[in-house]
Amino acid sequence: MIKFCQKFKTYFSSSFIPYNPKGFKDVSKYIQNHQSIQIKLCDFDVSKDQFIYAYNNFLNSIQDDDFNLYVQEVCDKQLADQFIEGLSRIQNQSLKLEKVLNDEVQEEIFFTEFNFFISVNRNISLYDHTVLQSLDEFPKFIQLNSQAKELLNCVQIGAFIKSKLSLKISDFEHEPENFHHVRFMVLKDAEELKSLFSTLKSILFYNEKEVYFGNNPTWKIIDLDRNMGKQYPLFF
Repeated sequence: MIKFCQKFKTYFSSSFIPYNPKGFKDVSKYIQNHQSIQIKLCDFDVSKDQFIYAYNNFLNSIQDDDFNLYVQEVCDKQLADQFIEGLSRIQNQSLKLEKVLNDEVQEEIFFTEFNFFISVNRNISLYDHTVLQSLDEFPKFIQLNSQAKELLNCVQIGAFIKSKLSLKISDFEHEPENFHHVRFMVLKDAEELKSLFSTLKSILFYNEKEVYFGNNPTWKIIDLDRNMGKQYPLFF
C-alpha cells in the first residue's frame, strides 16, 4: 500500500504541468550521439550554453505575471497550453509552485538527438501536422504535411540539462540535482523566407546553416521531460 501511494504521489505531482519534478538521474544510455551532435552544432556556430540559458530563462519566467504570453512565444502551442492549464490547476487546488535555486549544482548538458523536419507550418503546433515520411536514422528526417504559404525546414535538438534551477510542486517528490530532457526547435526568421534569392542561393550551394538556421533564428521549446513524445511517438 505504501509503495502504491508513493507511485501515485509521483504521478500526481508530475501530471499538473509537462515537467517531471524528479527528472532523470542516469542518462548515460540516451547520449550515444552527444559528441557528434556537439560537433555539428559547432559547425553552425551554436554554443551549448545557449540551450542552458534558454531553459533557465523559461524556468525563471514561470511565476511572472505575463507568463501566459511568454510561454506562447517560446514554446510549441500545445506545450504552452498544457503549462497554462496546469498552472491554473495548481492554483485552483491551493498547491504551491516554487522555483528552487541550488548554486552547488554544476550545470551540464548532454545532447540526445538532432533531427530535421521538412515542411513545417510555423503558425500551428508541430503536433497538428501529419507525417508523410520518416527515415529512422541519425539524424532523422521527417517529412510533414501541412497547408501553408510559408513552409519551413527546421532542425530539432534534444538534450538532457542539469540546471541550478528546478521546479517544486508543494511537498511532492523533488530531485533538484537530476537532469531534465528538453527538446528545442529552431525557426528561421519570417523575413528571410521572403527573400527568394537568399533561399535559392542557400539551396543551390547547400549551406546547411543558411537553409535551417538563417541569420536570426528563433528557438522554441517543443517538449519537456518527454511529455509530448508519449502522446506523439511518430515525431520522436
